[in-house]
Amino acid sequence: MTTAELLATFRKLGALVVGDICLDRWCTYDPATSEASRETGIPRIGVVATEVTPGGGGTVANNLAALGTGQVAVLGIRGDDGFGFELVKALNQRGVTADLMVEIPAWHTFTYTKLLNCRTGVEDLPSFPQGLPPRRRRRRLSTTSLQLSRVSTSYSSRIRLRLTWAEWLQVLSAI
Repeated sequence: MTTAELLATFRKLGALVVGDICLDRWCTYDPATSEASRETGIPRIGVVATEVTPGGGGTVANNLAALGTGQVAVLGIRGDDGFGFELVKALNQRGVTADLMVEIPAWHTFTYTKLLNCRTGVEDLPSFPQGLPPRRRRRRLSTTSLQLSRVSTSYSSRIRLRLTWAEWLQVLSAI
């Protein structure tokens, strides 16, 4: 089978990527506009452009969609915050279905911010993740009522679950 024949079979396939579907923020900054804050003395970074892309499992889903896979969907957790909105938008723009993402109220969508120097194109400042630390995630999951949406071309069903962290992992392993 040739590479072209192999890639042609991707159109007939579907893929579900399960896991950490996060948002990558690429912030380009201009060192010339960076200066210390007058109030605190802490250095500020002059961001001149921002691009967002799916990260973590979202990168895998994006790559599958780019290879021409018929239908690609993601299953993971996101917050009802602005970063969660940006994540769904970024996935949809790349042809990835985000309908199975579980939205949790007051949850912080995991976002990894990368700072790129506009003059060199190099990530020369420390990057930083945003989101709840794992212990707080587990606690929030154990007390949150989750809605999972299972969608196919022929039917749609909604299941309402109240799960502990261990039970949630069992659900994911069974899919």
